[in-house]
Amino acid sequence: MDPIRNPYAPGAGQRPPELAGRDEQLDAFDVVLERVSRGRPERSIVLTGLRGVGKTVLLNALRSSAVRAGWGTGKLEARPDQSLRRPLASAVHQAVRELGPSGGAGDHALGVVKAFAQRESAAPGRRAAALRDRWNPGITVPAVVGRADSGDIEIDLVELMSDLGGMAADTGRGIAIFIDEMQDLGPDDVSALCAAAHEISQSRLPLIVVGAGLPHLPAVLSASKSYSERLFRYSRIDRLDRPAADLALTAPAEDEGAAFTAEALDAMQVATGGYPYFIQA
Repeated sequence: MDPIRNPYAPGAGQRPPELAGRDEQLDAFDVVLERVSRGRPERSIVLTGLRGVGKTVLLNALRSSAVRAGWGTGKLEARPDQSLRRPLASAVHQAVRELGPSGGAGDHALGVVKAFAQRESAAPGRRAAALRDRWNPGITVPAVVGRADSGDIEIDLVELMSDLGGMAADTGRGIAIFIDEMQDLGPDDVSALCAAAHEISQSRLPLIVVGAGLPHLPAVLSASKSYSERLFRYSRIDRLDRPAADLALTAPAEDEGAAFTAEALDAMQVATGGYPYFIQA
């Protein structure tokens, strides 16, 4: 194979040239976006699966769908050594900028995001950080006092998402927050995220969370809030079936003027087992 013309894309989160076998999830997400935009009840979404099945690729594809629908979007990757507050503030800041409201509602939303971002709880036995030492999220409007700044992540996240959902409703569009490696969130952050998703679902605000993580993620959510089983729409991402696996191989080859024989496709199925990363490798 010509190493320059090689169309396949093995890697962490790299979109393959042919995103095969995920039409069901993409179509279902389009329905969710439309329902939420119309004020219909819907649940946030959680994608689960083993590493290498394409969760991050699908998460990015869903984000692209939200952007095409005119929604504001933001994405973050959870880390076990980092609290949710700062990366989430950056993600929702981007979502507000994408919606582009100016003046009162937009400035208020940005002020709440800034208040949320700068409110760091002090570690036990230590004083809270001085104002000059606090992280600056790059928002020029003043922080809103008394909103999303209590220091309790659950209270603050509920208030933040409620205000952002209300702002999005005023624009006639929505906000979607995408969280990769969601199983790495700390217990307090998981609890806060569930509480916030519950609140916006009850209020039918146009804001949804789309998370992706390893197969034990539903158990992590359930251990935090018992109602999480009903709060999220769970979608297990698995290996590709034979037609989708063949398409992932043949479509990029055809674009380069090449083709697989039937025997070669049989051999590839044996070698890869339909596992998306192995197909690209």
